[in-house]
Formats: sequence, structure tokens, C-alpha cells
Amino acid sequence: MCSSATEKSIEASRSLASLPPSAAAELVLPLKEELLARVEELRTVEDEVCSFMDDAERREGREFDYLISHHAFTNAMTGAQVLERRQKEGNKKLRHFNFVHGTALKMYIKEKYGDPEYPLRFLPVTKEHGVFNGRDSCSGIWVNSRDYINKFMDCFPEYPRSHALYSQIGVNQKTFRPKGTTVAKDLEQHLREEDKPKLAGVKKVVTFIGKFADWKRL
Repeated sequence: MCSSATEKSIEASRSLASLPPSAAAELVLPLKEELLARVEELRTVEDEVCSFMDDAERREGREFDYLISHHAFTNAMTGAQVLERRQKEGNKKLRHFNFVHGTALKMYIKEKYGDPEYPLRFLPVTKEHGVFNGRDSCSGIWVNSRDYINKFMDCFPEYPRSHALYSQIGVNQKTFRPKGTTVAKDLEQHLREEDKPKLAGVKKVVTFIGKFADWKRL
């Protein structure tokens, strides 16, 4: 359920297209301020992610090397905030990457080029946050359509094109292919020491893979 403030901002944003520029500008600022306040609410998600990472790092005895966020809006901003926090805490090697899906990108494009149903709202917030204003907060982005690179660069020209990469949908058959692997011969090398006794008698392994992609869901 939307708050009354959110409902008012949504109603106001839908009215922007019908207003003269001066009146529209007066509405954009409070909308932007409210959205930036929503970005601050991402701190709750940031706390949850960092707590999860703390537990995992204590259990595994090593730090995370990278984060991958999906969608180029709130998830990317949360990833950038987690990155900044972890680096300040000492994990200087940590890097953040983002997979840019079409949903947010199309929204940004429509806002940028004045679609009457998409007044400037989310694009200014993302720019002000700075997640894509360079590589400090996001080391690289992937897209799954070649034309998305140009669209992304159109929205975020400060980001280096050299680190915006097209990743074709599908399975890397050089990685995922029959290799003569067997449970008896190969399972043990993938187990933690404390799990080996529990799984010593395993003869067969059933693996379910749903829409598996080696570059983002391993």
C-alpha cells in the first residue's frame, strides 16, 4: 500500500507532462527529494546484505571478492553502498558489477526523451546517487542486447564504454559440457572438510538447474 505522500508524488509526476516548464520544475524538486529519501531506505537492505556477508565470511574464513547486482536502479545503488561500506571496513579488493536489464533502461530512456507518461523522476535520482558516474561504485556492467550499450551510455555518459559489455544469452558450452566427471572421482574435491564424512557414502547426485547462466547465478 502506498503512503499518502507517495500517492501524491505519483499523481504529481503524471501531471508534469501537461504543465509548462516553469511549473513542472517546481514539482520535480520535491519529487526528487522524496525519491532520494527512498534511497536512504536502502540502508535497511544494505544492513541485511552486510550481515549476510559477515556470516558467510566468518564461516568460510575469507572475504568476498565481488558483488553482482541486477537491474540498474535500486539494486545497483544498494550494491554501490555495500561496496563503499565494505571497502571502508577493510575489504579493498571487493568490486561491484551490475547486470543492466531492459526494464530500468527503457524507463530511463523514456524519461530522458520526454515520454509524457514518464516524466523525469528516476533517472535524476540514479545520477545523483552516482552509481554509474564512473567506476568507483560499479566496476563493470553487462547487457544482454547489443543496442543496450548505446542506450546505457546515452543515459550515463560519464561511465566508460570500455567497461560496458554485451553478454549473449545462453550457456557457455566450453564450461558446461560432459567432462567424464563422476561422483566417486570428483565430488570430494568440491566439498568442505567438515562435510566430507557426511557425504562419503553418496553414490549419485541429482542436480536441478533452472534457467542456469554461468555468468550471473553461480
